[in-house]
Order: sequence, then structure tokens, then C-alpha cells
Amino acid sequence: SASTAFRESSKDTQLAVHIETPNMYNYDLIMNSLKTHGVDYDVLASSYYPFWGWEGNNPDNIANIEKMAKDKYGKKFVIAETGWPFTLQNSDGTPNNISYDPGHYPVGPQGQVDELSAMYKAILSNDNGLGAFYWEPAWIPVKAGWDNWQYNKLMGDVAGTGWASITSRGYYPDSKIMYEGKSASGGTSWDNNTLFDDQGHPLQSLMMYKGFLTGYESPANVTSSTDIKVSQIFNNGNVDLVNPLKVNDQLSTDDFISQAGQEYLNGITGTKISDASLKAIFNDLQDGKQSKTYTDKDGNKYHYEFWLDGQTTAEKLNNFLKLNSGMKYGDTLKVNYTATVVKDKEVQTVTSPVHVTLNKVYGLNDVTIDSPLSVGDSMPAEEFKNLRKAIPGVYNATGALEGTKVYTTDTGNHYIYEYWLTTDDLQGANKDAKFGDPINVTYSASLKWVKTA
Repeated sequence: SASTAFRESSKDTQLAVHIETPNMYNYDLIMNSLKTHGVDYDVLASSYYPFWGWEGNNPDNIANIEKMAKDKYGKKFVIAETGWPFTLQNSDGTPNNISYDPGHYPVGPQGQVDELSAMYKAILSNDNGLGAFYWEPAWIPVKAGWDNWQYNKLMGDVAGTGWASITSRGYYPDSKIMYEGKSASGGTSWDNNTLFDDQGHPLQSLMMYKGFLTGYESPANVTSSTDIKVSQIFNNGNVDLVNPLKVNDQLSTDDFISQAGQEYLNGITGTKISDASLKAIFNDLQDGKQSKTYTDKDGNKYHYEFWLDGQTTAEKLNNFLKLNSGMKYGDTLKVNYTATVVKDKEVQTVTSPVHVTLNKVYGLNDVTIDSPLSVGDSMPAEEFKNLRKAIPGVYNATGALEGTKVYTTDTGNHYIYEYWLTTDDLQGANKDAKFGDPINVTYSASLKWVKTA
């Protein structure tokens, strides 16, 4: 009836039937039903979101559906909705539909270009494609920025910046605007799929509308290098170090900026590094870091302590921002450190003695040997020596530490002891032990027959 009404009122209007989730079988089934029931239309419109089901949402499948629409049903073809995320961040607090890396194309403006380029090439592979609509290029938050969630959530409920406002309750189903008893109409769930950033600035991907037919790539990203150097050296004791640092010596980026901090060094070639990014880099810089050990000619040990240039944090930040004012991605950022010679503290070391005693002895019921072991004995010196060398242990197949001393009975049988570590109260026996205190370890000993002479 809708199709008939349009035909009667506007004969030149092109009518489209929009179907989602590209699937050859389903599309064929629906189009055949429309044909059977005499529904009049001109264009098959399809949604196309590669992050939802790549099996159907891929360029080859789109080309095949377009061909089927023409050859079997005589209909034109258009993509009614498509999109790709430029970020996984959430700008307005309303959960994003896509909050994970979907693969296939990179997340970012270049990924948007890649997705659209592949889609348009598929559409143009036949002479039946009309084009595509991007959904939704400008559904950005009401209040710009990444930290205005509360405001944007309120505006979503009151003014309906999302699918509906809270006043739609009763007209729009609760399944759409309520979640766990709270309003979920919110803001936009699509703010990370737009062609504008959270501030409303156009992304490079918007340029594909001017250049996608001939190919367009977003400007390449580049990582700025760093010139981290020693600006001053303080050596109040005039210590004569072997191979000391000198003013203007270079320091390693990895030693002073973490991998997370180095992410802020990466950006589009030739664009200005924002003050916010410079501050983030500054906040990640190591201050008070110690160097490796240096020695003087007498063997005394020293190290350098590195401090950012300035007396207070505010002064240090100001000095850093001045050094790097106007820097663009690709330029070399500068960082100055002072280095102070500091004598290493002498630390006395001590070795804790280990007391190994026997808490159980087995195997003496039917065997008589000279000098048998008893409960409470210390492990024999030669066995203990073997134990110290063997820790964590030279064990036999059963998991016991084999003794080295051989005991011979008057009948000519040879025996050795096997020692089993007792761990039941190992921590309790050594609770609050400090370096220098004895460490108490208990073993059980079991007499084992070896051979007959």
C-alpha cells in the first residue's frame, strides 16, 4: 500500500526496499516474496557493516547480491547504511555499538578509507550500483570532548540525542530506552563511527569523498625522536670517575620514557604536537632515576641521579614546554636532565646458616648398621654438603635425595639413606627469620638396600 501510494502521488520517485544483514539466501527469499505479491519498487537497498558478520558483510558478497538484484529481479542496488570506527573510545558515556577491534581493517581514519574504498569498488564492479550512504557521519556528542559523560547523558534523556528521549516511554518500547530499570536512551552509541572527531573536527577519512575513486590514503603517521641529554653535572666531591658522563651526553629514550608514554610521540606527519600530548609526555618522564654503577680509580662505587631541569614541578614543566613549543610530529623533542654524582651506600651482606635435622628415620627395624641415624640428628656432614650443592636437588626417580655414605652390615649387604624434604611447617619454622638467622629445614631419612656384596 505504501508503494502504491508513492507511485500515485510521485511517479518519478525511486522506491527502495531496505534489507539488513547481507545474505544471498535471505535476500533472494525476500525479493522473490515481494515479486510474488506484486510489490512495486526500483532499488534493493542493503545495510553493510563489515564489523557485524564478515561472512556476509564483505565486498565479494555485496558484489554478488548486486548482480543477483539485476540479473534475477531487474532492480538497481544501493548501500543504505555503512560505517567503520575511527576509535574505540567513548565520548558521551552511552555504550558504543562497537567497542572492540573488529579486525579486517584497522581502527582509525585510514581503516574507514580502506573499508569504504573496498565497498565502492565492489559496487562499481557491476553497472547496477547507485552508490552508498554513510551512517552516521556526524552523530557526535552534544558537548565536545571525552570527559563530559554526565552532561551528555542528561541531554540524551531530556532532548533525545540518541534514538529517543525518556519522554518516549510508553510509545517507544522499554527494551530500547530502558536497561536494568534505568534510562538507556542516552546519547549516541555511534560516536566512534563518525567522520568527525569528538570535537567536531573533520577526520582525514572525509577526504575519501573527494579521492576514493582514484585512491586516497591518510597522511602517514610518524614517531618523533627524542634528544634526551645531560645539561649539567653536579660533582661536589670532585670524584674522579672512570669513564664519567659529560655535558651533552645522550641518554636513552627507553630509560626515561615508558612504552605507554612513547605512544604520545606518534602522530600524523607535520601536524603540531598539542600541549596536552606534550604534558602527557612530560608526566611520563622519569625524575630522580639512578644510573648504572660507576667506580673511581680506587674501586669506590658511585651512581648518577638524573633530575629534570628546574626546581619545582611547575618550573620543570614550563622548561620542557618552552624547549618543545611549536614542535610537529616528526621533529625531535628535547629533554634536559641534570646529573648528580652520588656515592653508593655500603650494604653489608651476610649468609644465613642452614640447620638440617632429621624428624623421622625409617628402615632400622630388621637391619643393624654401625652408627645409624636417629630422630633429631643433624644430617651427616657429607650428605649435607651434597644437599647444599644439589638444591633444588639431585633427586632419584622417586623424588628423594640420595645419600652418598654407604653402610655395610655384617652379612655383606650395602645400604644408603634416602632423604625426603619435609615441607609441612617450613614457613612456620622460619617465621620472621632475617638474613643472618639460621634457616631450619627438616628431612626424613629412610634406609635403602643397594646391593649384596
